[in-house]
Amino acid sequence: YHVLVYSGQELMSHLRIIERTLNLDGKDVLAAGIGGVMTAPGHHGRGFASMALREAERLIFEEIRADIGVLLCLPHLVTFYAKRRWQVIECPVEIDQPTGREVWPECAMLLVKHGTQFTPKTFNLGGLPF
Repeated sequence: YHVLVYSGQELMSHLRIIERTLNLDGKDVLAAGIGGVMTAPGHHGRGFASMALREAERLIFEEIRADIGVLLCLPHLVTFYAKRRWQVIECPVEIDQPTGREVWPECAMLLVKHGTQFTPKTFNLGGLPF
């Protein structure tokens, strides 16, 4: 899936969503991974990425029917995503790399359905980063 946000004819923001089965606490879970979140230079802070994330949330839970949303980000972006209901994953997040399995060195965040609480103790992304 791709979410595109336009202002008139100009593309302002973009993100992609990838379906994947993850392993959380020893159980397989259908997840939707968010990646490639970008806003056009000079247009940051105007709500375009927030619009894309709202549509992504709808797609994750209503169209894909995933159990969770997941994203990987740099530490300075955590506050931005946290304001949009994403929560930091506190346990190590394992990812696959060409050299083998590694722990993601930056931040990983989780989106759950409204009214749901979930704090994984183990988290395996089940593949390469999104």
